[in-house]
Amino acid sequence: MLKSLIGVLLFFTVISCTMLDQTWANPFELINVIDLEATCWKNHSEIPEGQEHEIIEIGITVVDRKTLKIVSTESMIVTPTRSTISAFCTELTTLTPEYVAAMGIPLEAAINKLKTDYHSSTRMFASFGDYDWKMLSSQLGRLGIEGILPPEDQRLNIKTWFAEKMGIKKPIGMNRALNRLRIPLEGTHHRGSDDSRNIAKILIALLPELQIPAQEVPSAGGGAASSSSTHSESETKSPHPSHL
Repeated sequence: MLKSLIGVLLFFTVISCTMLDQTWANPFELINVIDLEATCWKNHSEIPEGQEHEIIEIGITVVDRKTLKIVSTESMIVTPTRSTISAFCTELTTLTPEYVAAMGIPLEAAINKLKTDYHSSTRMFASFGDYDWKMLSSQLGRLGIEGILPPEDQRLNIKTWFAEKMGIKKPIGMNRALNRLRIPLEGTHHRGSDDSRNIAKILIALLPELQIPAQEVPSAGGGAASSSSTHSESETKSPHPSHL
């Protein structure tokens, strides 16, 4: 009886340790590549009074740093509460008010999914430029939510890092970076899920160059978010200048 009990205890101990190892595996082995889309207008003068830029899509692609492969890609559509989706925004992102109303979830629910499904507080946060980090940080601050993002030294600005690796004086946009790497654009530009996947491909192309510990990857600044709204080839008047 005692032997059987000990056997059962050992079995559950092994299972528990295995689960613990999976949960607390090196957070830098998987990298979350995040791209946001937000409500937008062609210029400041067209922003309706009382409205502001809000996240309407969180695109996330998970990259396995060891295998240099994409693990998954997901689009989380988020329902805005302080703004409406303009015709310009629909033209840019293909997201219509009707689609977002039907498919959207509250931002709080999307944030909870980031934490529970994507371990966002421990995995490296990668994005093309600083916009996505700053926008998400701003929205989290407005909601008073903490413990979602990793420390600053665990984020990677791929836009700046790409420029450094390629010896480019001024960082270039996602499309031009893909072109330099001869990687075709996949999906629809300015859709969070598709852009996060394209950005992940740029990251994968650079990862073999990364010989230093992940926590020391330069989280270089640059690409600070402008308060306007276009993802165009010009950095002026763009709320997401990282995708030039």
